Amino acid sequence: MSLVDWVLGIPAYFRRKPPIDTREKLIDFLDSRAAFLIQKNIFDYARARSGPYFSYIIKEKAFQESVEVSRWTGYPTGLAAVAEIVRGVLFNDADRKPLNDAISSAALAAFDKYPVPEMLGAETWKKARETLIERLANIDTHPPKFAKDVILPYAQILYDSQPIHEELRKRDFEMIQAQLRINLVNMHDEFESRARKAELLSDLGVAVKAA
Repeated sequence: MSLVDWVLGIPAYFRRKPPIDTREKLIDFLDSRAAFLIQKNIFDYARARSGPYFSYIIKEKAFQESVEVSRWTGYPTGLAAVAEIVRGVLFNDADRKPLNDAISSAALAAFDKYPVPEMLGAETWKKARETLIERLANIDTHPPKFAKDVILPYAQILYDSQPIHEELRKRDFEMIQAQLRINLVNMHDEFESRARKAELLSDLGVAVKAA
């Protein structure tokens, strides 16, 4: 997916959304929201930091290349965070191990939709997948967190991957983290409103917990 595709896809994020009641729709939610979380973080911060020069910076090849590296580096982290949001919403409706396995499988299916990003290379992409597997497994080691806290273990990683020189962003960690938290809360609320839990769990092959 090119940078242009991602930018053009932003308006679709805000359109009225159908219910999430199948595995394929869950995969699409995980994929699109992880991508949006990372890209919005990159561009919101670059716009805030560069001010009126943003329209010029975004056209520079060096910046575009840095964005490509940043967004593909961050995408697996975004997947882990959004998967944890999904698990939290469904947590009380199914046994935790089958639920976590099903969500992890869907997140990996989203990851595997994409070929190896040329700017990262096969070895880096393979390690990113391995790290994603570890993070998805770790979700099942603790009770659900508040949506605003899910990003906390990943905020430093996403801060470090910003396509802005570290000297220019060294005082901006809290701002970046706060924006990530807001976006994850919004995604949590969206998933909670769109999820048809019984139908989705059935399609995932996960039994609904008895009341």
